[in-house]
Amino acid sequence: MGKILLEGLKKFHGHPIIGEIRGVGLLAAVEFVINKEKKTALSVPGALGSMINNELYRRGLICRAMGDTVAICPPLIINEEQIVNIITIFSDTIDCISEKLK
Repeated sequence: MGKILLEGLKKFHGHPIIGEIRGVGLLAAVEFVINKEKKTALSVPGALGSMINNELYRRGLICRAMGDTVAICPPLIINEEQIVNIITIFSDTIDCISEKLK
């Protein structure tokens, strides 16, 4: 399941607000940026990560913001359908936040 999660998240590597995607097993982390070249976020450290985390939570996905990085740590009993749901919520969220930042 960890491989499915990480492969699903890595599809977003080219997204304008994603800096880095990393993970091992069922632990994944996504770093968010405003400028991909400089790897910078908002002027207040952690503000972008918090914004993303709050929207994920609002949409039903509980994650953990660590600065401008969000950790996704589903339970070990997760199934593939639930991982697809996580990826869908994640996709909708980053598109929504990206639009708000324009």
